[in-house]
Amino acid sequence: MAPQQFLTEAFNFLKSKLAGKLVVCESGGLIEYINPGIFLLVNRKGKTIQKSHLLKYSPTVVENDDLNINFDLDRIIISDNKFAIK
Repeated sequence: MAPQQFLTEAFNFLKSKLAGKLVVCESGGLIEYINPGIFLLVNRKGKTIQKSHLLKYSPTVVENDDLNINFDLDRIIISDNKFAIK
């Protein structure tokens, strides 16, 4: 977690430490600095998407009801050292 004004600095630090590795992160703000292999936007089933400004990045919207999600995790693959959805 980093305040908006330090997000670039925090990302550059992490990038230097994680170069060449597969990374899973939970961040609504980082999408403005990177082009992820997959971008999942998790939303509570039946609720309006609160961070609708993120829809411009074409996420795969995944709904949850606290117990289940409507996405088959087996669809996530690793190809050429990157995540993708089959």
